[in-house]
Amino acid sequence: MSTMENFGYVKNGDAFNKFYIESGIENQMLLESVLQLLGDPQLNNEKLTNDLLYFQDLDLAIFGSTPDEYKVFAIQLQKEYVHMDENSYKNMRLKILQTFLTIPYIFSTEILRSKFEEIARTNIKNEILELKK
Repeated sequence: MSTMENFGYVKNGDAFNKFYIESGIENQMLLESVLQLLGDPQLNNEKLTNDLLYFQDLDLAIFGSTPDEYKVFAIQLQKEYVHMDENSYKNMRLKILQTFLTIPYIFSTEILRSKFEEIARTNIKNEILELKK
């Protein structure tokens, strides 16, 4: 895990742990499942349950939306990064999108993969082309 990924986990993991304690929830499996999704380096990510795989896929489902919906998402996403100059944002986003195209499957579950994988890859390729303009 890179330093930046670990930093992201620490921030998100700490925030969830605080919420978990304050909420009075007493479900160790839930705690470990959420921390696993957040990228806890101490948990074995290879042992994700089916529910967690669906949750992970649903988080990526925007990639499989219609081209028009995806374009709106991409525009809104860039607005969330107003603190970055345009070139920095484009470079960061290109790295992320290009990484998605190098993995065998974007979606972990067969049902979402069969429904969204092809359109997701098309949307990603189109966004890459837009970012390179």
